[in-house]
Amino acid sequence: MLGSFCIGMSWSDFLRLVAYSFNPLQYKSVAEMPFKDVFRLVYRTFKISFLILLLLELPFFLALPFMLSKELAYFSALEVSGSIDRDTPLAIPEKNPHIVLDVRDGRKWSGEDILVTRDYLYFKTPFNAKKVRTEFLLKPLEHRVEAGQLVTVLMVLWLPSLFLLIYYLLKVNFLHAFCNLLYS
Repeated sequence: MLGSFCIGMSWSDFLRLVAYSFNPLQYKSVAEMPFKDVFRLVYRTFKISFLILLLLELPFFLALPFMLSKELAYFSALEVSGSIDRDTPLAIPEKNPHIVLDVRDGRKWSGEDILVTRDYLYFKTPFNAKKVRTEFLLKPLEHRVEAGQLVTVLMVLWLPSLFLLIYYLLKVNFLHAFCNLLYS
């Protein structure tokens, strides 16, 4: 009876099924659903929960540059130092590089995902390419606002990878638990 709701179910039917799964009086009807429908219910619940999480975290991501800038003000000294001298560019991986480190003079961005030169850091975003002076990274206290914005952009660019990793781990754990149920 309830299993037919999972295929092309409406929002009210979906919410009813979620409520039934928390109601001890309805356990039997949920337990009698075909596994395929239970899997779809759990999968859809994960997806909707994930979207709700994204919406709830949106104010945090909007405030993040200001929070980072404020926290950098508490440092009395913060300087990143390093010296790189290389005759040839470093490409990671060698074929079709995503990250290129080229400290020779005169290098311009030519479509790499990330290019680090002596003066600039270039990186691709989903919308365009960004060019940031490396002094923003090396002297973040002198450039608090820019450093906060750069860290925020890098964190936002990192999020899809994190979300895919979390999704994969949840899916693998769910399938592992299901296989344990089948074979135990």
